Amino acid sequence: MNLDNFPILYSFLPLITGVVILMIGAVVKIYQPKQSLPKIFLFLCVSVFIWTAGYAVNYETKSETVALWACRAAFLGVIFIPSTTLHFVIRLLKLSKCYVLVWLGYAVSLIFIPIIWTDLFLAKMTVFFWGYYPLAGPFYGLFVAYYAIVFFACVALLFVSYIRQQTVQVKYVLIAFFIALWSLVDYLPNYGIEIYPFAYLCALGWIITISYSITRHRLFDIEAVVDVIHRDRLAMLGLLSASVNHEIKNPLYIMRGQFDLLKETGTADKDPRLARCIEQMDLQIQRIQKLLKMYSGLGAGSQPKTAEVCIKKSLTNVVEFLEFEFKRRSIQIELIEESNLPLVRCTRFELESIILNLLLNACQAIDASGKIAIQTGIDADKVTICIQDTGPGLSKEQRRRLFEPLATTKPEGSGLGLFITKSIVEKYGGHLEVVSERGHGAIFKVFFVF
Repeated sequence: MNLDNFPILYSFLPLITGVVILMIGAVVKIYQPKQSLPKIFLFLCVSVFIWTAGYAVNYETKSETVALWACRAAFLGVIFIPSTTLHFVIRLLKLSKCYVLVWLGYAVSLIFIPIIWTDLFLAKMTVFFWGYYPLAGPFYGLFVAYYAIVFFACVALLFVSYIRQQTVQVKYVLIAFFIALWSLVDYLPNYGIEIYPFAYLCALGWIITISYSITRHRLFDIEAVVDVIHRDRLAMLGLLSASVNHEIKNPLYIMRGQFDLLKETGTADKDPRLARCIEQMDLQIQRIQKLLKMYSGLGAGSQPKTAEVCIKKSLTNVVEFLEFEFKRRSIQIELIEESNLPLVRCTRFELESIILNLLLNACQAIDASGKIAIQTGIDADKVTICIQDTGPGLSKEQRRRLFEPLATTKPEGSGLGLFITKSIVEKYGGHLEVVSERGHGAIFKVFFVF
């Protein structure tokens, strides 16, 4: 077959496609420079570009040797496509438990690097109507199997996530993967079947669809929204705590001093009722001081430092803080604590914010009198906090949208509380679960890494 008759279009299209994909990856990275997901997406685009550029050289050259080495160089990008794709999907779905699969995928890709330069991977070149194309060596089938397993595992993870939550972002990424599915056709010519390898067009559709979900549905912005909202709350609470300390703390110390002086005079000893009254007022002042201490140390706009935090102490602080609300609503609190809970890595403020938000939700779910059970424990390598209420429970539709931003069942609610709570928990490698049926209350379970 005369290679001089091959149109330049066969080499030009893959090259232009690769350049466009690389530019899309760069734009996404610029669009969200501080987020981790766009970095993974850019690495994926770079891998695809190396593949398309290598095959463009392969289709253009008239030398079989150059074509073979161009294909082997192209596979420097191809071998990282499955591992980077898996990394992207796991990071997108925030499946922290699955990160071991990410590093395993990258390890497999690294193992293939020395193999792709040998005849065990690409044995020799053959000529089709579009130009040179490599034939599979003995180890090539292992890579194809690895690629297929990773690809369909990603599709399965996305499909399960969409069935559970039905978010628009996951839907578009899932559509993108169905477009990319056709790229597997490219492996047929490696076994001598003359079908034009159009996978680069599938890859372009794949990348464009994900990019559409980024720009149209703000796929990566959600983390930035959480950070901004959380920082704004910290700044507001910092200002409030400074104001409270100034306006309330000093008068409280004066009142406490007056009570101490009253005790020293011995006046209360003559009247038991006055003594009990002074004792109760003294206890309430101590309680207010504890509440002030709970929010102390939050300077305006400052970010608390992560440390090893005691769940028992934080839980006690929040329960005391909500004691009046529980009494007002006639809600009984049952607290069952594990005796030797390990410390968890978090900030005290964020941990108490998580507990406070979940307890407030449980409290507001109960119309009249009811009960909230709080239980701590250890589940494998996680510390758990379980909060169960006797409220009306949640419907299937409410559970599906429970952790979505701006989704709320309360007229006065913002729809951000549980969304931010879940984000904080996942930021420290934990996760938040809910079990509920209509008419049977709800159980929220927080898992913390220790």
